[in-house]
Amino acid sequence: MTGEVSYAVFFKTHFWDEFAARQYARLCARVGRGDVFVVFDATFGAAPDDIPGRVIEVTIADLAALELPAVTTHGSIIWYNPDYPNYAARAKLPAYDYYVSVEYDVVLNADLDALIVKLSDDRIDYLGFELRTKVRNWPWFDLHKDLYGEDMLACLSCLSIFSARAMDVLLARRQAAGRDFAHGTLRYWPNNEAFIPNEIRRAGLKQAMLGDYGGTRLYDWWPPTNEADLPAAKSEAFIHPVLHGTRFIRSTLFHEPSFFALLRPGSVVWRKLAGFDPVVVRSMVAAEMKRRVRAKMERMAAHAGLRPQWFAGATSGAVPDGQQPTAHNAG
Repeated sequence: MTGEVSYAVFFKTHFWDEFAARQYARLCARVGRGDVFVVFDATFGAAPDDIPGRVIEVTIADLAALELPAVTTHGSIIWYNPDYPNYAARAKLPAYDYYVSVEYDVVLNADLDALIVKLSDDRIDYLGFELRTKVRNWPWFDLHKDLYGEDMLACLSCLSIFSARAMDVLLARRQAAGRDFAHGTLRYWPNNEAFIPNEIRRAGLKQAMLGDYGGTRLYDWWPPTNEADLPAAKSEAFIHPVLHGTRFIRSTLFHEPSFFALLRPGSVVWRKLAGFDPVVVRSMVAAEMKRRVRAKMERMAAHAGLRPQWFAGATSGAVPDGQQPTAHNAG
């Protein structure tokens, strides 16, 4: 690759099944000169032996070696800090000009060779996707405004591209923040969606958004695109989230804003799931209703001071050194 812009692609996942294999194959089809690696979240177990290609496992020990604190609001450290595997993988692959971070539920219909060349020509250090909602309506806004101000940026990390320089800057900032967090001078551990774009901006690096380089009509945090509908979406450069089977059903139900819509088989949410086995759908609707009741009771208990707030684990002093998670936020 002499004289050309080199890049590594990180296909990031915490599981491997037929869907992950199809997503990996779709990604590989879009890569010409780059090198593709499966970056596997091994904080809850080793990668399966049947993953094709080159695999980089990311463990708790890898994160600790990079001085990345085990902080999360949920069970998975990497769920809360999806940038962590990027640094662990770059430490093992330091020679590239650019690094493409792709979650398992992203589909690219773009030519990555051409995109990387364009980013290099434009001197872009970070390519992300700014949230469509106003940042003040972002659920994490109040927790981050003291750190990044009311004009903060918030970007999804499902698909991101970084220059080598940007990766090194972000790792250094995570490490410095870890020291501040341990000493209590950083009150709240920043969520990746705020941390990445705001630290890039603070460092004076150049950033751009996915929409500047291709269609994003089907790219957001939600609603999901059914894998079966991908043939009709070939004109969209970037698609997220793409889900299959019960993952699609679970996501559709989980994020449906109306509890009562779940009770009406003729509602929009039920119509979205009309092509799936009705027995499976009914079972998952029942499970979702139980989950919502339980979650409401937990919120009431937290409001009354009977249990920690949902964000307590990312508050300085709340997580002892070396604490390991106990449950995975499965996709």
